Amino acid sequence: MNLLEINALAAEAESIKELINQVPPADLVSKFQLGKKLERINLQLAEASKAEIHHAQLAVLFGGKPVFGTSSILAGFASKALSMLDKIINQQFSFGENGFLPERGRVRFNESSNLAITGLAHQSFGFVLEETNPNAEMIDSGLSKIVEQTVDILSDLGAENYKSFEDALDKTDPRQLSVFKDFFKHLSDSGANLRFVENEVDRYIDEFSIERARSRIENVSVEDIEDDRIVGKILGITPLSKKFDIELSPSSEAIKGSISQKFSAEYLERIAQPNEDIIGKVWQVKMKIREINEPNKPARKIYTLLELVKKIPNP
Repeated sequence: MNLLEINALAAEAESIKELINQVPPADLVSKFQLGKKLERINLQLAEASKAEIHHAQLAVLFGGKPVFGTSSILAGFASKALSMLDKIINQQFSFGENGFLPERGRVRFNESSNLAITGLAHQSFGFVLEETNPNAEMIDSGLSKIVEQTVDILSDLGAENYKSFEDALDKTDPRQLSVFKDFFKHLSDSGANLRFVENEVDRYIDEFSIERARSRIENVSVEDIEDDRIVGKILGITPLSKKFDIELSPSSEAIKGSISQKFSAEYLERIAQPNEDIIGKVWQVKMKIREINEPNKPARKIYTLLELVKKIPNP
């Protein structure tokens, strides 16, 4: 059962509940019949919730001024919003695979991040997007995880808690800020709100959150640089949680951060070799340093360990 069918059943269940509340107390037969129908639908929904879904599915429901009940939506608004959302997911997929986006030019379209509109969603007006990869039904889809992460990021960018906004920035590439800004500006200028339903995730982004995200993104700057001349003692590397701790030389300042996916794989191969001595030794390393500048706040730096360049001999 796909999201479209689940969405339709959920809408039918809500309608039946309203009908039950309207049935006169003396009409026991109607109440019984409606109750049995609701029971069957709830059983179907419970079974659907247990089913394993390997491929990416996302219901995108719009509300606000561009939407007219549950019957229609402004075509220009919807096509532009879906095009931007598709671009955001494609960029996030590329960022997840490589850890960065190209510095210039368009991000190459990847068929593995391809979503298609497979139906209309009930309850407000929206669309059901599904992965087109035929192999995704049999194995867990990487795109499914990216879609879930994208929904979290878009929601967190406009969250009341500012820390959620900062965490969302940490999971993106600086080049994505421009499409995020355009997406939230389009929603804001159109007076729209947004709801995402993705497997067990249900996120509602209201007009206030959309305006909050737009304002924050317009007032933040993010810059990434790579430096392969950093020297420090490796205090710890945990490839499973993708974290590191280093004591810089000669300042003795301790910094921590994440390790790239590529570094994690290479590190596991290195420590399997005999006589590989990394922890507790001084190394020259390559890092990506992200500097985030926000109004009325000191610049914030985020470190990602990319490579062990060479071991520094003991003095």
